[in-house]
Amino acid sequence: MPFKWKPTENPRKKVDPGVMKAAVKRVLDDNVSIRAAAVEYEVDRKTLGRYVTKVKEGNETAFKADHNSSQIFSSEEENDLEKYLLTAARLNYGLTPKELRRFAYEYAVARGKPIGDNWKRNNQASYDWERGFMHRHPRLSLRNPQGKSLGRGTAFNPTSVGEFFQNLRSVYHTNKFGPESIYNLDETGVTNVQKPGKVIAPKGEKQVSKMTSAERGTLVTLCCAVSATGNAVPPFFVYPRQRLNDKMIDGAPVGSCAGVSPSGWMTGETFVHYWEHFIKHTKCSKERPVLVILDNHESHVTPQTLQIAKDNGITLITLPPHTSHKTQPLDRTVFGPFKTV
Repeated sequence: MPFKWKPTENPRKKVDPGVMKAAVKRVLDDNVSIRAAAVEYEVDRKTLGRYVTKVKEGNETAFKADHNSSQIFSSEEENDLEKYLLTAARLNYGLTPKELRRFAYEYAVARGKPIGDNWKRNNQASYDWERGFMHRHPRLSLRNPQGKSLGRGTAFNPTSVGEFFQNLRSVYHTNKFGPESIYNLDETGVTNVQKPGKVIAPKGEKQVSKMTSAERGTLVTLCCAVSATGNAVPPFFVYPRQRLNDKMIDGAPVGSCAGVSPSGWMTGETFVHYWEHFIKHTKCSKERPVLVILDNHESHVTPQTLQIAKDNGITLITLPPHTSHKTQPLDRTVFGPFKTV
């Protein structure tokens, strides 16, 4: 059976419901034969015969074609199912195609719908029904989801985000920070072997390669701070080493600095060196205070780093936990393009 019927060269003629109703009345009231009435009103004889039988039996009819009669669910029920799928996707619990077929089977059983033997045998809807349903609802599509932890999925809510902006407004109006004194600070992990972009290659090739420095890269942490006016503090690199080699920042932007840690991630000790780098380039002090917005990673809130911030006029405000993927401007607009270059 084909998935989708293609229109024939001679499509069916559409009949106005009023014409069909008049033809039925002609047969019943004037005792005209169905064949003669079909010729007179230019309608299909068998279709007219079915409508005449329905009227004789007292069944209500709208005298128009019902193309949904072969569907398992009515249009309203399918629309409700579409709304459920869209809502589940927005809540990060989207259904897979197999889960959709199982849900459709349970929905049909609960509604008392006539279903085929293959539905009953497999306890799920057929693959053809799934394709037809997706075709009838173009708002739905099959996508590859990105993994999201429960913490991120539940932390980004109006209450926690609203409280952060209330704190930000209070700090901003209390200290009267100008845009040049407000910085967003964040780190991101990068590798020294970037993923190659798309290249032009012959069709049919099973494997296309592009030369890189190595197959596996080494993780390096990049820490950046950008002010509300667009000025940026030179980047700070954290390398997975025990000792720092000055040659590691050859070719880096002017003013860049580097630190080391065994894992390559930012640590409390390394963040102390970053504060020295930040203070050097921003010239912040108690007379020229600045506001720094950052996440609440454990390396950012050690007693030593907090004391350095206090002694140099740095006011810290942290983003709500597990929300930096939405609330941190550097994550949203800077690091993404940087990693795709």
